[in-house]
Amino acid sequence: MSEGSRRKRIAIVGSLDYKRNVGSDATDQPHPLALKIINDDKDESQATALEAARAVGRALAASGCDLSVYSSGPKFVECHVVEGFLASDAVTNSDPKPLIHVHRPASGDREPFSKQAEHPESFREHISPEEEWEVSFYRSLRRVDGIVILGGGTSTFITGMLALALHIPLVSVADFGGSAYRIWSQIRPGVDRITEAQRQRMFNSHTWVGDQRAYALVDALKEQILRRDELAKRARLRELLDSDFQLVGFRNESLPRYATLAALMFMVALLIVAAFWQHAAYAAYSPLSFVLMSLAAGISGALVRTISDTLDGEKELPDPDQPVAGAAQRDKPSRFSTLYTDSAIRVTAALGLIAGGLATLLFVVTQLSAAGGDVTVLPEQLARLMPIGLGIAFIAGLTLDSFFRSLLQQNVLRAEVLKQRIQGS
Repeated sequence: MSEGSRRKRIAIVGSLDYKRNVGSDATDQPHPLALKIINDDKDESQATALEAARAVGRALAASGCDLSVYSSGPKFVECHVVEGFLASDAVTNSDPKPLIHVHRPASGDREPFSKQAEHPESFREHISPEEEWEVSFYRSLRRVDGIVILGGGTSTFITGMLALALHIPLVSVADFGGSAYRIWSQIRPGVDRITEAQRQRMFNSHTWVGDQRAYALVDALKEQILRRDELAKRARLRELLDSDFQLVGFRNESLPRYATLAALMFMVALLIVAAFWQHAAYAAYSPLSFVLMSLAAGISGALVRTISDTLDGEKELPDPDQPVAGAAQRDKPSRFSTLYTDSAIRVTAALGLIAGGLATLLFVVTQLSAAGGDVTVLPEQLARLMPIGLGIAFIAGLTLDSFFRSLLQQNVLRAEVLKQRIQGS
């Protein structure tokens, strides 16, 4: 249900009081809770609807969702969904616990929800500075991942139409009439992001039995959220492909230029080795040539690593128009998400220069230590060790991330030794 570790937040909207009016306050049309969808007994229909609201709350809690609610009044559906939500074992046993976000205007009713005092850790109050409840309500919809509608009047109908227009995942429980039924009748599979199978799950002319129906409704909502997240990933991928950044393997016009630079740097390193390796006449210049060779080889190795990652990423890049199969594959990290710009490649080359130079420096220091620290033999030694130095520098650049990570893990300065020496002095 969640993308990463974030819980999905579901708004609960509607009312199940058949005495409320639909439309303006001057309208005498009764709330169509009893549309003979269940039976002709309004009281029994309403009792069944309230139990259905509690079942939806239990199903949402079991699915790991958070809630967004707006009123604790008994004529609104939220208090009954919250009651079922808090009664779920998932609320008690989950860590972290599912949250109920309560959105109210500054001048609105602050009456707490039933059992809110018993579960204060599950509630988060969001007080809007606006006095009109409509402002607080509609603005909160920007932060929800889905909407569940039961019954309701004019505002509920507007909310449902907004959800369909903006492709917000929606479940409109049509069984109990009201605006939820009107919204359900307006759903167009193929036009809206709701399939025919999901639409059919939102309406059942038979009596509501147990929690099975509630879980089917929540499953329909989860499917829509999953589909929306997948489409959002595809949209982000298209933005990356069309942006000024150059995604690995795509429209990277700089790649041939950097491949040529890597080859030139490696040729420079080879020429230096060929010119100074075991040539006694140039022994005096071997320290400087050794340094230049190391830097060139390090740059070459770093550029080769970048080019290799780019080509590998091109093979792994998915088609943005194809669905991602399976949650495991969908969440699998892929190297295609790495962006390479000219500036990023230049930084990589600079790091390769540092890695190549530092790796060969450590190698030379080791050789000098083995020779007893006699610097007079340094030029002759460097001339002999040039091929080895070239390999070390190139590999350091090629694996620069591992090289620097290894350096960071080294305990170069032993604090206890320094402390002992300070105390001894």
